[in-house]
Amino acid sequence: MKKYIVVFMILSLLLYACEQTEENIVDVQNSDIVIETIETFDNNGRGIKVDKSKAVIYDGVIMPEIPKAPPNSYDIAKTLSYQDKWFRTEAVYYPRFTDEIKYEGSEKIKQYYAELAEEQEGYINNISISDEVYDDYFNYHLYTYVTYDVIFFEKYLSVLYFSVGYYGGIHSFDQYWADNFDMTTGEILKLEDLFGYEYMYREILQELICKNLLIQYDEDIFFENPYEVPNIMQNIYDSRFRITEKGIDFIFPTYAIAPYDAGNIFVTVPYEELSEILLMEIGE
Repeated sequence: MKKYIVVFMILSLLLYACEQTEENIVDVQNSDIVIETIETFDNNGRGIKVDKSKAVIYDGVIMPEIPKAPPNSYDIAKTLSYQDKWFRTEAVYYPRFTDEIKYEGSEKIKQYYAELAEEQEGYINNISISDEVYDDYFNYHLYTYVTYDVIFFEKYLSVLYFSVGYYGGIHSFDQYWADNFDMTTGEILKLEDLFGYEYMYREILQELICKNLLIQYDEDIFFENPYEVPNIMQNIYDSRFRITEKGIDFIFPTYAIAPYDAGNIFVTVPYEELSEILLMEIGE
C-alpha cells in the first residue's frame, strides 16, 4: 500500500511541475510580474540599478525589460516566439557617431561601427527556431542585451560596452569590455600601444593595479588579497581597459578576483602613477 502512495505522490508532483512550467511562460507585454532592478550605466560607466520594469519568468528565471537605446544608436533587436510563446530576445546597441568626432580618424571610426552593426544585424536576423533546437535554447539562452557608454578625453575615444544575458544556471551573466580609439588615426589602441611590450610594463602595472584595488575596494570583497592572486594580469588584455579623465580603468570580469555579487571590478590607476611606463601622452 505504501508503494502505491509513494508512486501516486511522485506522479502528482510531476504533473504539478508540468503545469507550473506551462503557467510560468508569461507574455512580455501583459506580465504583472515585477522585477526590482536591472544593472546599467551611470555617467561614469559604473553599474547602477534602474527603475522597476516588467519581466518574464520561466521556471524562476527573470528576463528584464529591453533597455532603451542610447541616442544616435544602431538599434538591433529581435524577439523570437515559438508556437505563440515567448522564446528569446536579442537587443544590441552600438554608437552611431555624427559630428562628435572632429579628428582625422572620424570616418574610420564611423565605418567600424557601421560594419559592426551590419554584422550583428545579420547574425540576429539569421537566428531561427526548429523543433530540434527549441527545448535546448529555451532553457539555456533566454536573452542577451548589449548597451554602451562613451567617453571623449583629449584625442581619445573610449566606448565601454555592457552586456547582460541569461544562458542557463541560477543567475544572469554580465560583462564589460571596451574599444579605445586614437581619434587622429581611427585605430583601436592596444595595451602594447600604451605601455610597449609586456615585459616592459607587466611587473610595475601589476603592482599599481593591486595597490589601487586595495585603496578603492574593501579587501573583504576579494577571494584573496590581490597581491596573492596567481597570474592576476591574465585578466587584463586589450579589451579590458578604458581611457578616462582621471586615469586608465582596468576591468576584471565577474568571478576573476571576486564573487558574483561583487560584479565586474573596475580599478582606476591615475596617470601620475603610470608616468614611468606610459608611452603615450595622455592626461598630461
